[in-house]
Amino acid sequence: MTKKSFRLSDVRPDATRDVDDELAFHLEMRAREFMEQGMPEAEARRRATESFGDLHAIRGDLRSERANRNVARSRRDWWSDLRLDLRFAIRSLAKNRAFALAAITTLALGIGANTAVFSLVNSVLLKPLPFPDADRLVVVHGRYPEFGRTTTSLPDFRDWRDNSTGSFAQFAARHSTVFNLTGSGEPVQLRADRVTANFFTTLGVQPRLGRGFLPDEERGEEHHVVVLSHGFWQRQFGGDPAILGQTIQLSGTAHAVVGIAPPQFRFWRDVDLWAPARTDTPDANRRAEYMIAFGRLKPGATPTQASAEMATIVQRLADQYPATNGNLSSEVVTLHDQTVAAARPALLVFAGAVALVLLIACANVANLLLARAAAREREIAVRVALGASRGRLIRQLLTESALVALLGGVIGLVLAAWAIGTLRASGTALVPRLTEVRVDLMVAGFSLGLSLVTGLIFGLAPAIRLAAGGMHASLKEGARGAAGGAVTRLRSGLVLSEVALAVVLLVGAGLLVRSFDKLNRVDPGFNPEGVITYQVVFPSTRYPAASLPQQYAPILERTLAVPGVRGAAIASNLPMQGAGYASIAVEGRVVPDGAGRPPEDAQPFTVSPDYLTVMGLTLQAGRFIDARDVDGALDVAVINTEFARLYIPDGRDPVGARVTFGNPAAPDVAWWTVVGVVDVVAQEGLDAKPYAQIYLPIAQAPRRGIYVIARSDSDPLAVVPGLRQALKGVDAELPMNDVQTMAARVSNSIAAPRVSVTVLTVFAGIALALAAIGIYGVLSYSVEQRTREIGIRMALGANARDVRYLIVRQGMIPALIGLALGLGGALLAGRLMTRLLYGVAPSDVMTFAVVAGFLASIAFLASYIPARRATRVAPTEALRYD
Repeated sequence: MTKKSFRLSDVRPDATRDVDDELAFHLEMRAREFMEQGMPEAEARRRATESFGDLHAIRGDLRSERANRNVARSRRDWWSDLRLDLRFAIRSLAKNRAFALAAITTLALGIGANTAVFSLVNSVLLKPLPFPDADRLVVVHGRYPEFGRTTTSLPDFRDWRDNSTGSFAQFAARHSTVFNLTGSGEPVQLRADRVTANFFTTLGVQPRLGRGFLPDEERGEEHHVVVLSHGFWQRQFGGDPAILGQTIQLSGTAHAVVGIAPPQFRFWRDVDLWAPARTDTPDANRRAEYMIAFGRLKPGATPTQASAEMATIVQRLADQYPATNGNLSSEVVTLHDQTVAAARPALLVFAGAVALVLLIACANVANLLLARAAAREREIAVRVALGASRGRLIRQLLTESALVALLGGVIGLVLAAWAIGTLRASGTALVPRLTEVRVDLMVAGFSLGLSLVTGLIFGLAPAIRLAAGGMHASLKEGARGAAGGAVTRLRSGLVLSEVALAVVLLVGAGLLVRSFDKLNRVDPGFNPEGVITYQVVFPSTRYPAASLPQQYAPILERTLAVPGVRGAAIASNLPMQGAGYASIAVEGRVVPDGAGRPPEDAQPFTVSPDYLTVMGLTLQAGRFIDARDVDGALDVAVINTEFARLYIPDGRDPVGARVTFGNPAAPDVAWWTVVGVVDVVAQEGLDAKPYAQIYLPIAQAPRRGIYVIARSDSDPLAVVPGLRQALKGVDAELPMNDVQTMAARVSNSIAAPRVSVTVLTVFAGIALALAAIGIYGVLSYSVEQRTREIGIRMALGANARDVRYLIVRQGMIPALIGLALGLGGALLAGRLMTRLLYGVAPSDVMTFAVVAGFLASIAFLASYIPARRATRVAPTEALRYD
């Protein structure tokens, strides 16, 4: 049997008459209601006709409805019905552009933000690392009672490796280094890691080309081989496989390329290449802690078992070497936890924030749908009264709600993909495993499903209401222009929820803003403005250690000759970069016995004479290092106030005290005489606790890697070309690396809290806007529905102020209840954010008071505007309103 298209002529004539008769009956009933209110008959019939809208359109819809039911009954053509529903839903949304735009945009923001952040959380926190059996990889730290985690020394690593055979299948290590690449154009400084020979096998990684390192290549000095990272291979050599087996000049020494790492391989940090670490150095210092130790557990072994085994080994070393290992313990953490530890608190806060945004978005869409449903109740009641089946109406409403949710979801996914792409393109080091982040379809499906459920539930409100109250009640209620009490209470409850969730987000953002402001106000201990810095590394193959002190003066002279430079200095390290620790002892200080004694450690720096003035440090006592402090003269040192507080005996003048880095009981120990005291410099970051610091003359303690510091009269970046030429004038093969202003280094040190503040503030702003729109929408619709009631009140003598008070109170009550509940939730959220805060209590009174006052003001405005508009309508017009 062939199918034929449906025509209006297929509708039976008696069905058409039924439609007209039923419509005429309801028009007559409506007209009688108006006449019972005292309205003249002609005016009553006119108002009845207007209240039904376009009668011709209603007839057409009802005829199509009955005809379609007949066709569906005969053909069961669900695909045609779906297309018809979709066309009707699209036309309906097109006629109500404001509703469609608001609902779709709200859902898109909620779904997009959730998909982006939860994709980030899933990729960074939840997925295993991209190594075989990654759950068996652990990192082993040393740990001091006061300073916490530390790296390990080469002798300790060897003892750990040789004695940890119970739990560990393999034990490896790495440490950072740099190489100067020459012979390929401009000299370039490369980031590199020196690693034990089993580095790649411990991680379970096979090079893409060539091989890793052989056991013999970590013993002795004659082995000069490297494995290139895939990125460096592509950038520097164009991905040419012929580089395998060839040599490249690194710091003046030829190194053979024996392997190319696989794409995206990364361990601990991004590097350009790996070289073997020498592990057979016989005279290595146990307090020279610079290696990261990690290992692969045996099948069946757990981190807890490994931790117990390491505790036994470390205690044995503490007993054997009390001077260096007496207060050292160990800590075993999984490699996954180590990788994501720094990012976890912020990501979890972001996840909670976007979850709140999604809930607020769903509540807002629910309010929009309820408002639209109430406005359509009369239309739907008429359609039911004229013969439309409720099943048909429910299907139509489902289609409209699903279409809104689908459009919001699609746009949200586009926004999420854009946000993740932008984040990946930024290459920020604040997010580990950033290259692995992709749009997570499971998360997107959950967010879309939640919004779809919201749309379906609240989009069906008219049908649910009709089933509960009946057709006649809906028609009469629609005529009076008042929404049902249950719907009103539901919408007020949604507003209450929106406000409560918005308060939690706003308080969280406020706490971070206050914290960031306090962090910005921390005195770093130096003046970063106008200072430019860069790094130089002198290769050992061309610069023997004895010649290093003679290399600094030409660099300083040429730097000072650059136009715009008014001061220059050299230092082994810069503020805001972190620093290693050295074991020290102060002459005459009695140290308590026992493994629990505080470690005598300080951050050592070697600096040139003008470092104090170029960096803007404040001298508190004595003098700073100057030109007389050269090799062969009295060994001198400058300490900071924290060093003096911790290690100089009470009542003694720090100036004149003597400090050693060796064993004070040894007969040939070298002592450094303190000649000055300076303020504490923020070395680990603005939010770090102060550390003991000691400055030594670079002429008496030369370093192979140095930072050149120049202070400029104007823009410090403008003198960079001159500085580059000055360095070339000293040695054309020395690369200029890590060029940054000190202001940028300070700014980068607070990049993580800045990102947290920005992201949470954006989420809080979205939540605030949605909550304000929700309150305003509920009140605006309520006032519109009560226009006739308001007119009657004012006609009977109520003044505008009383009416405004009534309406504002209606809006403020749920808002204030939500505000109170939200403040309680914010107290709990603040405690969860403690690790992200600096100098601000999680229950900061000022933040809570400002947020409460601000949100209450927003709620008042959102309530007052529709109230003021309603009282401006003339009573005569309001009485005519339907």
